[in-house]
Amino acid sequence: MQKVSKSLVVKICVIGVGILLMQASVTVAEEKSDGREYVNAKPAFSIRVPSWGEIEKQDIDFVALGVGVMKVPQIVVSKAEYYTDGSSAESLANSMIGLLKDRYSGTDFIITYTKEIKLADGTPAFEAGIKWNLPIASLDSCCVWVKKGDTRIAAVISDMIEIKDSLKYYLYTLSIK
Repeated sequence: MQKVSKSLVVKICVIGVGILLMQASVTVAEEKSDGREYVNAKPAFSIRVPSWGEIEKQDIDFVALGVGVMKVPQIVVSKAEYYTDGSSAESLANSMIGLLKDRYSGTDFIITYTKEIKLADGTPAFEAGIKWNLPIASLDSCCVWVKKGDTRIAAVISDMIEIKDSLKYYLYTLSIK
């Protein structure tokens, strides 16, 4: 059993106070064997996250969940304003790649698959696999997009190995309230 260092406790307290100061409405329900539930107030959505991870709310449009020791695997949930009524899984994947290329220059992206899916609550959604070829490594991502009313959200899980169904499970629990 590891001892919890004083600096770690201080960091956790600072992050907690920061989240409260940002007036972010974040609730972590009690632990369950299949993770814990993350609930976001605006936009209103929930998603189950691995119990081993941290929750890091970076700003109102971007939440990193289930951050591993080396920041992977990582689940990121964000608004998907580029999701329109005529979107397909492939067009959403291409839109996301366009945004990623703007942010990560010198990186190649390949769409490995696209498909229509149903989330755990029965909501129709789109899924795509994206392979990142970074200058120092490669990442595998599974992306899920869901739209309900005017709310459009993208949830992405990335890892340095192929994304297993046991990790995709968390994306499929995404639910817009």
